[in-house]
Amino acid sequence: MKGTRPLDNTEIQQVSACFTGTFEVRNRELFTLGVSTGGRISELLSLTIGDVWQNQRAVPDLLFDRSIVKGEEISRAVPVNSDGCRAIAQPITFHRERYRTTRANRPLFPSRNQNGRVAMNRQTAHELLKKALFAVSLMLLVVLSFGCDEVLLPTQIEFTEVPVVETTLPGDVRSAMKIQADERTRIVAHRIAYDGDDAALLALRQQYIDKGLDTFDFHAAQRAYYTKYIDAVGIAVVGNDEIADEYFLRAREAVHVMTSKHPALKERLLSKHGTFYMILVPYNTLDEKDKLLDVPELMLNTFAWEHGYFPADGSCYTKRGPASPVVTGYCFQKVMRIRSGDLCYNGVHTYDGAALDVFVHEFSHALEGEMERLKPGFRERQREAYEAAGGASGTGINVYYEYWAAAVTTWFYSIGDLTYPTYDAFFDKHPLVAELLDEWFPRVSLRHDLNLTVTYTDDCKSCDDPDLCRELKAKREKNQE
Repeated sequence: MKGTRPLDNTEIQQVSACFTGTFEVRNRELFTLGVSTGGRISELLSLTIGDVWQNQRAVPDLLFDRSIVKGEEISRAVPVNSDGCRAIAQPITFHRERYRTTRANRPLFPSRNQNGRVAMNRQTAHELLKKALFAVSLMLLVVLSFGCDEVLLPTQIEFTEVPVVETTLPGDVRSAMKIQADERTRIVAHRIAYDGDDAALLALRQQYIDKGLDTFDFHAAQRAYYTKYIDAVGIAVVGNDEIADEYFLRAREAVHVMTSKHPALKERLLSKHGTFYMILVPYNTLDEKDKLLDVPELMLNTFAWEHGYFPADGSCYTKRGPASPVVTGYCFQKVMRIRSGDLCYNGVHTYDGAALDVFVHEFSHALEGEMERLKPGFRERQREAYEAAGGASGTGINVYYEYWAAAVTTWFYSIGDLTYPTYDAFFDKHPLVAELLDEWFPRVSLRHDLNLTVTYTDDCKSCDDPDLCRELKAKREKNQE
């Protein structure tokens, strides 16, 4: 395929070392067998034990049936080298130890479900391979070693350096924050100075005083609150220590992918300008109000004061102009807190592959003005796409730019599902917006599980923070009354 290259031996070893956990052998040998044979994901996942293991040894050639070969024209045979033989032998041992059987009809690469009787699905395979590639900062085409399946393959995007979540924010990021802090200081001063007779404004003035906002140092609050930062290919993403590093890495991946086709999109958003940043906000359903109002940029949100929650899962606040050299503002997404002691009650929560879909949604809003600047007429095409879709009838979306942002999220997270099994299926249903998306963004899936699971228990003694556990448990019980 044009623009791709094979992994070198060092990269193969680095990726192989990234697989861990109960299914480490299965996952690593899927990667190794793909590298050594060039088999496509669908072909590899169709293999049974009987296809690869005969007479107590690995077969010298893999035969992929025509029913799963791309084009379904002819079956194809692929020779198995020494690496491929080892990649076959290891899963056989895995089957013996885990399932106590190596029946010929069992899938070589089984799902976690149904005791190994069914094969893992293609999306799961793509997700685990992407995670390993991302971990060594490659993010290369899975197809470069595994052939071409249309859906859910990342395009060729290489990270030039290993992404690192830092605990010290650089000066340009703090400068961007200070702009927002100064704006809030001006708002508070204006409200406090009000001496009219409007009852609502007088009440708001009193609220500001009661909360101590008249003497509050917003920038000092920012410096204390934000303890994590990642350079998302030049764009700052910040949060506090309650946000797992995995979220920062996925946010960086999203920014990188979304600006990879047109790097000029990010020029006015770069942190070096000291004007723009993205925020990851921790929350949970039990004490969301407290956590949201800890975020300095959101402290003046009167809706959250009154209702105990922020009315959206994210938002974007930017100021820009076509002639301005920079974009000023920030966007944020609420993400679930990840600490085993934070929520300690019955149930299990897995952070699924769409955990940063709101981040992508909001960042797409930050990019809209840049698209219009780079290609005048973009806004009009947005409106035309929205109108052609019947004003997104039945979706609850009542404005063209929200239709666009929802479509962006679909592009990166939902191609390959039952509604849109392929990009062609999406084009058939939403041709105008799909054409726009294809023009600006690569055909890449950002959907992959974060593998961050919190097991809840009623036994607070087993939690990392027993006191917090008891506090949240009490809140839960009160909410259920």
